[in-house]
Amino acid sequence: MSLFCEKNNIMIQKAFLKEKILDSIIITFRSRTDTLDFVSKLRSLGGMVTTITTPKEANVGCGLSAKTSENNVYLVRRVLNSFRFRSFAGVFKMTEKYGRKIIKPY
Repeated sequence: MSLFCEKNNIMIQKAFLKEKILDSIIITFRSRTDTLDFVSKLRSLGGMVTTITTPKEANVGCGLSAKTSENNVYLVRRVLNSFRFRSFAGVFKMTEKYGRKIIKPY
């Protein structure tokens, strides 16, 4: 492997880790069933999404939330507008700085 290819590979990995860790959207629901239903619908549209435990900073009672990249905001809005989720609580932006989670309404 050439030095150029190895250097580009490292740069791509760093960019991926930065996006994955630093800029995330958290979609919260008051029902675990609605969270899992939302995740299923977003994945069916091609969105990259995972389920996480709801951060305590979001002040929502349910234990599960959906986490995705800011790049999927259009798909998130599309799913939320197309389907009726009675327990929808809100969308938050999560940023990690110095090991602490900062949660703000999106």
